[in-house]
Formats: sequence, structure tokens, C-alpha cells
Amino acid sequence: MAQYYHTEGFVLKQIPVGERDLLLSIFTRDFGRVSGRIKSARSIESKMRFHASKLAWVEVTLIKTRNDTWKIVGLNSKSNLASLKNDNSLFRVINNIISLLSRMVIGEEPQEEIFNDVSCVYDLLVKLAKENDSIVDEDVLLVEIIAVARILNHLGYMEHNDEIDPIFDGQIDNQMILLMAPRKKQVIKAINEAFNASGL
Repeated sequence: MAQYYHTEGFVLKQIPVGERDLLLSIFTRDFGRVSGRIKSARSIESKMRFHASKLAWVEVTLIKTRNDTWKIVGLNSKSNLASLKNDNSLFRVINNIISLLSRMVIGEEPQEEIFNDVSCVYDLLVKLAKENDSIVDEDVLLVEIIAVARILNHLGYMEHNDEIDPIFDGQIDNQMILLMAPRKKQVIKAINEAFNASGL
């Protein structure tokens, strides 16, 4: 009897397979990065196709097949990103973070700290989109810089010093944006050095 695994994740990639199936690459809370096939996901009758888009934050049900690959048997949107699509700067941040995860996170190994940080960013951006008629672009940029720096830090690429270390502790929220503002140049410099060190 098949073992069902329930978790949540962020859709990194969507690849058509055959005439009707989809292969999703998902960064999950419990299993790290997994690739799972959805049977008939591109058919009109499929309910899962509405939740299978890149960038989506989803609740997913997986089973392991006999050849040790994943199959996706349940998929639902966890967070509504429709409000972000109306603001290019917010949507760009999500796209950039997901692209970074797609490049940097490899293998089925849980990365809980990274997952929690990305979850905080999604929540914060959705909150900004709902609460503010005019979102400050500088705040959006600072959120992106924080997220990128923390992802690189969790992966072991960031150099530590007293100036930037405070952004690596605590939740990514409005207070963190205020903490980040005077450190912007130093953190960007550290991020660029981390990318150079990673070879990406």
C-alpha cells in the first residue's frame, strides 16, 4: 500500500511531459527539493492544474513510486499571490527568490531555515500588497536583499561581520526592513562576494 506524504512547498519549475502530464520541481518543507509528476494535469478536467504554476506556495500530497520517484496526487494553493501580480516590483521579488532557490538548492534534504524565511517573505509581501495603496519600492528592494542574503547565509556562502550579522536573526518583517536600511551597501557587497565564491 502506497505511503502518502503531506507537506507544503514552493513551485520552482513546471515542465510539460507527454501530451497531458506535468513535472513539477518543488522546494518542500519536509523533503527539500523534489520533482513529482502529475498525471493528466494539463487536461481541462484537472483541478490541480490551477495550483501548479511556477512561484505558487502549495500544499502537496506525494507518494513514492516503485522506481523511487515522486508522484503528486494532491495539490492546493496555500497563499493567494493574485494581489502581487498587480504590482510588478512585488512579483519580481518572488520570481527572483524562486529563481535563486532553483539555482542554489539541490537534492532531497530539508532546509527548514530557508523554507521559513521564504514563507516569511511571501507573507510580508502579501501583507504589504493588501495594506498599502502605494508601496515604497525601497522597502520592497530591502526585503529582496534580506531574503537573498539569508538564503546564501543558510547555504554557507556569506562572510560574517558585526555590521551585517543582525539581519540573520529574527523574522523577516517590518522591523527587519528598518534594521536592514542602514546596512544596504554592506549587505549587497557581501552578497556579490558570496555569488563570486559560489561560482554562480
